[in-house]
Amino acid sequence: MVRDYLLQDYRQANGKKLSVESISRELSIMSEIVNLADRELDLNTKITNPFSGLELPKATRRKSEQRLPLPDDLVDLMTTKLKGTDIPQVACRLRSGLPDFAC
Repeated sequence: MVRDYLLQDYRQANGKKLSVESISRELSIMSEIVNLADRELDLNTKITNPFSGLELPKATRRKSEQRLPLPDDLVDLMTTKLKGTDIPQVACRLRSGLPDFAC
């Protein structure tokens, strides 16, 4: 099975395994190619997409890849600097850590 091959055996040019996130992207691309062929060739879903619904293990990130929150003193400094500017929402978003957090 493609998923198992990508998870266990496939290696990048540098010899490292693909991350679960990369495998998920690759499977999504392959799934969409099958869906596109189904639509464009008027197959009317006569084929079963072998790439849809495949379960992957939960992604784990290496410590070097984890995103750490901004330190509070940096957020406080940026909040002070941004007061009175035309982008006051940025400070609130920095503090919340959420890109679309409404203040």
